[in-house]
Formats: sequence, structure tokens, C-alpha cells
Amino acid sequence: MVILPLNKIAKLFILAVLPTLLFTACNQNDDPNPTDPNALVSIAELVGTSSDFSFLRAAIQTAGNDLDATLSNDGTLTVFAPTNDAFIAAGFANEAEVQATDPATLRSILNYHILGAIAKSSGLTSGAVATQNGQNVYLSVNGSNIFLNGKVKVTSADVEATNGVVHVIDQVLIPPTQDVTQIAVANNSAATPEFTALVAALTKADLVNTLADGTKNFTVFAPTDAAFNEFLGQLGLTLDNVPTELLTKILTYHVVSGSVFSTDLSNGATPATLNGANLTVGVNGSNVTVSSLNTSNVVTTNILGTNGVIHVIDKVLVPVADFTITQVAQVGDNFGLLEAAVIKAGLATTLSGGEFTVFAPVDQAFKDAGFADVAAINASTQNDMSDIVTYHAIAAKALSTDLVSQAYTAVNGQDLYISTNSGVFINPSNPSQNIQVKTADVITKNGVIHVIEKVILPAKLQFGEQGTIEDLVVKLAGANEDGEFSELKKAIVRANLLGVLDNSSTNFTVFAPTNAAFQALYQSLGVTGVDQIAVSTLETVLKYHIVKENTKVYSNNLNSGPVTMLSDGQITVSLNNGVELDAADGVLNKNLPNAKVTSANVVTANGVVHIIDQVLLP
Repeated sequence: MVILPLNKIAKLFILAVLPTLLFTACNQNDDPNPTDPNALVSIAELVGTSSDFSFLRAAIQTAGNDLDATLSNDGTLTVFAPTNDAFIAAGFANEAEVQATDPATLRSILNYHILGAIAKSSGLTSGAVATQNGQNVYLSVNGSNIFLNGKVKVTSADVEATNGVVHVIDQVLIPPTQDVTQIAVANNSAATPEFTALVAALTKADLVNTLADGTKNFTVFAPTDAAFNEFLGQLGLTLDNVPTELLTKILTYHVVSGSVFSTDLSNGATPATLNGANLTVGVNGSNVTVSSLNTSNVVTTNILGTNGVIHVIDKVLVPVADFTITQVAQVGDNFGLLEAAVIKAGLATTLSGGEFTVFAPVDQAFKDAGFADVAAINASTQNDMSDIVTYHAIAAKALSTDLVSQAYTAVNGQDLYISTNSGVFINPSNPSQNIQVKTADVITKNGVIHVIEKVILPAKLQFGEQGTIEDLVVKLAGANEDGEFSELKKAIVRANLLGVLDNSSTNFTVFAPTNAAFQALYQSLGVTGVDQIAVSTLETVLKYHIVKENTKVYSNNLNSGPVTMLSDGQITVSLNNGVELDAADGVLNKNLPNAKVTSANVVTANGVVHIIDQVLLP
């Protein structure tokens, strides 16, 4: 903001309207009262004899109206005494400029520094205190640090006098003359106005009178024009076509009851807003942020009004519960690529209605999945992007506490297996997936968002082709036949079973032995590979790993007892020690240890795979 040259009186009142944050890291005097307690003087004498208070003395004398006598006579007063440097910082170059100021103005200012009772530092608490000019000054007490109106620091406390106590301060306290709405309106006349959009929004939402109420105090986190322009641009709206109901909810999300100064804020605090939702405060040294969906920096603090205080912020705060899932993607700082994906998929309208649970990947997740930017997303086909986006959504609202370990049907019709053991994980056994929910339960107007740091890939993008179980086996066999399922693939080829597990119209449950499992079988048989096992035998063995029923049996649906396999034989499932499978060998006449499921619930397009550590023998 630009402050044009004005006379000294006007400067004082401009400081009341447009102050800037001036934190001074001064330590309070360990010995604040060097005066001999047996030879105390009045407050007036204390001020009159100290070279540090010559500007204050000049102000008291110029103010007249017996103010000097008040500070000299018997009484019980507390005076917050600005030093000469404080007056200079307020725009007075010398005592003569103080003396040239209107006496009535000086009386109002000086009485704003005086309390009608003795208040030593040990008895001060945070909150409003009435001053002799009829207005409140606001104390923030943080340990040994005492601030007034959020920015004026007590640098030396408890200087005793015969008629009270003096606390030395590093700035002049300026009594406010405008309420919080008047401050915003007045700013629009500045050379570089910052609150034109805010004032227009308050007017449209009919909130001007609410925030002008002199019987209440408010803390307003005021977005700049630049913040509003960015926000409206993300939504593709102008202020004129933002629904008034939504605008009201947005604006009231920026207001907290009471006067809360920056010095009252603590890291991690969650003050309630007039909207009913909470903000989260971040404090790191002198840096203050407020967060909802996004994090906004407080760029100017403690603009004091007659009915509250304004903190200027650089982003509009988003009351997520009043926004649709699509809108959250539009305005979320870390959802730019998700927004692009939703638009490319043609799903912006879909995700604005109905009720959904969306697992929302952050921007880095899309980049890690090969979508470096919006152009990369737009280069994909609409069908592929729709398949990806809808694989992140369930057509119902499910908080993290509602989720259980089981398969859920995504909007694209494919299964998502969710595990709730020690957190929420999606497709935990699928290669390079095992996606953990990092931020759960972001409740929106039409559902809930769980934030994730990987893109959930549909089976066809994980395994190629149609993403069937056969595609999975081929993928994990490796291009050089050196992958985890290379022996299983060889067995399928030799048994002439290629194409069986590629049938996308059938649901399969397969127990898939690893290479190590096949090697254990070879050792038991005294052979070196599947080519030494009869084709008919191998076909029977492999079918003994496929559940006969046309269904997907996830681990949560397995029960102890017999299960009929595609070979018409039965295995016995035991859940006493994880998932263990027992088979009575009647084909190869070999006894192998029971097979254990080492990785359950690998999701494919046509079924589920459970990886096991032994080959099952029928």
C-alpha cells in the first residue's frame, strides 16, 4: 500500500487504518525498575525526568485538559509509555512536531495509553482492557512477552511510581476510528487498492452490516484482489455469477468471532469460523499461515478496527464442505493435474452431483505415473483418462472409518481392494501400487476425498492388453523370462492353457505359485523344468490352482474348509495361521508342505490372484 504525504495528525490515523507488521525481538529488561522504592516519584515526574520520554512529555503538555495533573496526583493508574523512538516511528521527527499536533487528538491518543487501575505484568492476561479514552486495548500475553493490539511490545515492564505503574512500549498506540468494513472500503481509495473484490463480495452477500456491528468483535482474514482473481479464475467464474449462498459461506469462512491478533495465534490452532467450519493456523517464527484445503500466507497482520482486527492473506480460503468434488479439484493447490484429468475425461459435471468417494492423487502422483503436465494428460484419449479417473471413485460416501478390508466396485466397474490394516491402502498387493491414503476424510458437498500420492492404475494400464490374469502372468514373467511368474507362464504354455485366463467374460480366483514354488516342485520331482512334466499332468495341476466357481474370492471372503477347483479336486483352506492351503497329492505322488498365501488380493480386470509359496498338487 502507498501512504501519501500527510500532516502529522493524519499520519497517526492512517496508522490506525493501514499498519504494517513490525515485530521487534527485544527482550524485556530483567530489572525494569531501577528506581529506589523508598524514593518513588509520580508518573508525570518519571516521564518528565527521563530523556527517553521527552516526546511523550511534550505530548502530555500539549494535550492539556489537566492530563499532566492526572499523571501527577494520587491515583492508581497504569501507563503504557512510548519512547522517543516510538514517536519517531509514528512520524514525528522532533518534539516541535508533537507540539504542533491538535490537542484533542493527542488527548485521545494519550488516554488510549492509560488504564484506570494498577496492572502489573504478572497480573496481565490476554484479552481486552478498557482504557481512559473509552476504547479497548487488546493484550496478548505469551510467557514473558506482552503485546498490545498484536504488534506493540512491552520492552520494560513494572516501572513503579507513587500513583501507579509504567510499562515501556516500542510503538505509539493509535486508537482505531473505523470498523473492519470501513477499513476495507477506505482502502479502495488508496493508490493501490487491495480489497475491491472483498468489498464487492461483502456487498453482494449482504454482509457489510453484519461486520459493521459495533457490539461484536471480529477477526477477518481478508483476501487481496489478486487472491480473489486467482480463485475465481480457477473456478471459471466472475464474482457476479458466484451463487450468493456459496459466496456467503466462503466469506463467513474468513471470519472468526473475537479479536484474535497474530500474537494470540499458536501453531496448530483450529479456530471456528462464522461458517461453522474450522481453519488451521500455522506459526513458524514470524511467518503465519491459515489453511483449509490450501495454505494462505498472512502477509499483513493486526490492522485494528473499532470492532475487530484484519489480517491480510494471499489466497481465498476454501470451505471444502460447501464445494463439490469437481470444485475442490479446481481450486486445490495440489490438484491441478487431477482437474485436468477430470476435464479430459469429461467428468466435471458427473463429479459435481451425486455422492462419491474419491481417492485424489496429488500433482506429483500424476507426474510419477508419466503425466508430466496438463499437455500430457490432454494427449491421452478420453476413454483412457475416463478409465483412470473413474477407477479413483466409488459411487457412495465412505469415510475412512467406514472402510473395511474388502473389494469395492469403482465407478469404472473394476474392483479396488482396500486394506485397513494400519492405515488405508489401495490395491496393496498389486505391483508398484500399495497406495496409502495420506490425508483422509476431506468432506465435500457431494462426498468425501481421500488424498493419495500415487495414481491408481486400472489393470490394463498395469499389465497391458486387457489387464486380465493372463496379462498379469505375462507381465510379471518378464520380457526376458526372468520375472516372478516366468515358470508359471512356461507351465501355462506347455499345458496349452493360454487363453483360458484371458477370458474377460469370466471371473477367476487363481492361486499363483512363484518361481521359487516351482523350483521346490522341480527339486522334489528330480526334474529341471516344466518341459519334463507330462502335459496332461501339468494341465491338471494348473487347473487345481483355479477356483471352479465363476467368482472373485478375495481374502476377506475365504473361509476355513474345502474349496472346489477347476480340476474338480478340492483344496482345504485354513485361516489359523494366515491363509494356508492343503492338498492331498494324487497325481505326482509327492508330499509338499502346505502352501501359504504370501500376497493376497492382486486385482486384475477379470479376477483376483493370490500368490502362494508352493505348487498345489491334486
